[in-house]
Amino acid sequence: MLMVWGAQSLFGGRSGSSVLGWVLTTQVIAWAAWLWIFRSPTLPLPHIAWSLAFRGVAALSAPLLEDDWARYLWDGWRFIESGSPYGVAPLAFFQDPTVPELLQNRLSEINHPNLPTIYGPTFQLGFGIAAWIAPGALWPWKLMVLAADIGTLFLLRSTAGPRAAVLYGWCPLAIQESVVNVHADILAILPLVAAWHACQRNRWILAGFFLGIAASGKPFALVALPFFLGLRHGRGWAAAFVTFLALHAPFWMQERTATSLMTFAQDWEFNSSLVAALGVFLPPFWARAVPLAAALPIVLVLWLRHSRSREHPPLHLAYGTLFLASAVVNPWYLLWMLPFAAASPSLTPWVAMAAVSLSYATALNLGVTGPGPYSHPAWVRPMEYGLILSAALAEYLRKRNRGEDPATPDSTPPTSQPIG
Repeated sequence: MLMVWGAQSLFGGRSGSSVLGWVLTTQVIAWAAWLWIFRSPTLPLPHIAWSLAFRGVAALSAPLLEDDWARYLWDGWRFIESGSPYGVAPLAFFQDPTVPELLQNRLSEINHPNLPTIYGPTFQLGFGIAAWIAPGALWPWKLMVLAADIGTLFLLRSTAGPRAAVLYGWCPLAIQESVVNVHADILAILPLVAAWHACQRNRWILAGFFLGIAASGKPFALVALPFFLGLRHGRGWAAAFVTFLALHAPFWMQERTATSLMTFAQDWEFNSSLVAALGVFLPPFWARAVPLAAALPIVLVLWLRHSRSREHPPLHLAYGTLFLASAVVNPWYLLWMLPFAAASPSLTPWVAMAAVSLSYATALNLGVTGPGPYSHPAWVRPMEYGLILSAALAEYLRKRNRGEDPATPDSTPPTSQPIG
């Protein structure tokens, strides 16, 4: 496995179908090793050391098939230069002679440079710290993401047990999207897991504090609030609100626009399932609204079931449901499922995390013509979602044959600790 991740690093910074082929090959081999761990009754020793070794080797690679990192570095520089990265699109600086040469290079690598940034304050603080260390350089941000990923690994071990930690540590999606492609989501996932850890110890104010930090990175974290805090822990809700407000307030005083968020919500579509299928028959608004309207009651049922149990929160199922209803499903979004899937014996979320790498097979990466650079060939989504549906059906039938309730989330593994 070390050799596989090391070999992939040789393709760092390149693009094209050959890189796509190697990335997908790496994922297949790495997921095969992960499956061996998943099926093994015992853990390989020293499992944490192997997890760290994989990350150390993978960190040598430049990002592959992804360019979000360029926006991160640009936002960080704008933050330390002007006090706010919001309100002005990168396109406005293309001919600005005051922009340092290295940052001009980053400008040329930003996707959608006509839109201002949409990243939340938690992420922007991270971007700013990286820019303060070395403006325009990738390595401070890579070290920060690596530290957050390793921190999540150890915190998950304390929260859900060593088996959950090794499933997370060996997960190819985590290594590819956090360590290699340095996506910012891990900076919100770390406080989300910290909130989970605090809830187990009945430290509700601390849990709310961490949830406020996570939600200030990405709104995905808002889904976790009722699962962690329920309806009884008002101090936790208050702490989450105050933290969220405190992180956002400094930027509300600066020039800011909602144009990018509205564009993302109304116009963008990538790797969706239900939205794309309904879009054949319905207008765009209804193709987006109907799946969401169907998903919210399912999430509500998951929460009601969880509120009557002491098991780990089934957030992998809640996030999975919402992603099926979403118009945009980037591979790194599924990292939000990962810590909670690691505490569950269910295989379907893991099949989803493996299959989502197929979404990198875009017209741009394949070097073929299409309706747009991020469009998919006709075979990609049927294969991706077909694998997920097959896994879900197999698990449903397995539960039914065992006399279990197929609608009940998988129980907490014996190696995990129940939430308090």
